[in-house]
Amino acid sequence: MGIAMREAKMLEVSDTVQSYTTVLENHVSSKTQMLQNAMFIGIDCFHDIVNRRKSVAGFVSSINQELTQWFSQCIFQELGQELVNGLKTCLEAALKLWCKHNQFLLQAIIVYRDGVGNAQLQALMDHEVPQIESSLKSVYPKDSGYINCKVQIV
Repeated sequence: MGIAMREAKMLEVSDTVQSYTTVLENHVSSKTQMLQNAMFIGIDCFHDIVNRRKSVAGFVSSINQELTQWFSQCIFQELGQELVNGLKTCLEAALKLWCKHNQFLLQAIIVYRDGVGNAQLQALMDHEVPQIESSLKSVYPKDSGYINCKVQIV
C-alpha cells in the first residue's frame, strides 16, 4: 500500500481517560510522528448468516484533528454484500462535518477497511475508491486544493 511504518512502541495503560492522557504526555517527544489534518475512517460489514437478514455496513470517521469527535452511519445492504454501495453518501456527510469543525483542508484520509480478503482487494479498489474520489470532488470546490489530499487504505 506504500505505507512505511516502524515497529510500534507498546505502552500499558489502565482503562481510563486520565491514564491514556498521562501515558501519552509522558512519552511524546519531538521524534513522535502523527499525521496532521488527517481524517481517520473505519469501515466494516456485518453479515447475519443465522437469520439470513440484510448485511450492515458500518462507517465511522473522525471529524476533528484532535480525534475527539466522530461521525458514524450504518448502511443496509444485500445479504452477504461486502463492498459498500453507500460509501459516497457517508463520506460526503463526514467531509461536510470536517469542514464545519476545522478551518483547514484535509491533507490525508486514512481508511481502515476490515472484512476484505486479498481476493477482493482489487474489486474494493475499483468499487470504493472512486466513491471516495467522487465525494472529495462533490464537497470541495475545484480550486480548494482537495486534489492534494492523499487517500490510504489499510
